[in-house]
Amino acid sequence: REEFTGAVERASIIAKDSQYNIINFAFADNQIKLMSQHPDYGTVEDYAACTMDGDGLAISFNGRFIIDILRHCQKEEVLLNVKENSPMKVTEKGDDTYTYVVTPMRTR
Repeated sequence: REEFTGAVERASIIAKDSQYNIINFAFADNQIKLMSQHPDYGTVEDYAACTMDGDGLAISFNGRFIIDILRHCQKEEVLLNVKENSPMKVTEKGDDTYTYVVTPMRTR
């Protein structure tokens, strides 16, 4: 969780639209690639290791929402259940007390 949280925070620094803080997430080969860009400041590309089930996927979310969820999690590992063009369900591994849901963002 800490590695993923750090990657989301770094990608959020220059997210193109400060209101929506859009970060592109690419899930593939047991890693998450996070990308954000700003026309004046450039592009950020960061990675976090993960364990995947299923096919790769590219989807965008508001980085602030992801950070808020991760800050409320207490366990070392979180489970991200995501499907193409569907909300992502976030739970803590081994603890189903809380379930967080994040709606994806449309990107151009």
